[in-house]
Amino acid sequence: GNVMFLMLDSETPYQLPRMDPEQVAWAEKQMKFAFDNNMMIFAGLHRPLYCSNHGADCTIFADFFRERLESLFVKYRVAVVHVGHMHDYERTLPMLNGKATATNYTNPPSPFTMVNGAGGCVEGPSAFKAEKPDWSMFRSDDWGFVRMALQTSAEGDKTLDTFFVNANTNAVMDTVHLTQTKNVVGGDRN
Repeated sequence: GNVMFLMLDSETPYQLPRMDPEQVAWAEKQMKFAFDNNMMIFAGLHRPLYCSNHGADCTIFADFFRERLESLFVKYRVAVVHVGHMHDYERTLPMLNGKATATNYTNPPSPFTMVNGAGGCVEGPSAFKAEKPDWSMFRSDDWGFVRMALQTSAEGDKTLDTFFVNANTNAVMDTVHLTQTKNVVGGDRN
């Protein structure tokens, strides 16, 4: 196929952020296979690497996951890191070490994060209390879901279109168009 969906456990035991070294080693093998086969990599886990909502989830715990995963995500050119935990929606610029690495999504040097915990919970949506940082491109505390479409050209270039849809109105509230050209997806990892 043209895409690898890499799903990681970031919360076992329940309610505790965790990332075992064995899982990281397994994930690196999977990402290397996908990279070597010119696949777009979509990483998913429960806890965020980036978010701008309040509390330890967006600071201490996010730092914990970045320390363990971010360099591998960059090395193997992961396109998107899709997370939940925060009961809202947020899309970042491509990020590395707490800073944006690009202002667009054309062959970005690092993945962008899409927080999508907006599907609902008994506590209700998380209201954004902190000011929106420059690297956060869109935030919403509306209930919603994400649609994605991946296309591969005959040359092996890939485009990923994502849409955040309001669950109450079906209105598309946010879109992003990501492009990875074959020579970048399958390029040098050094």
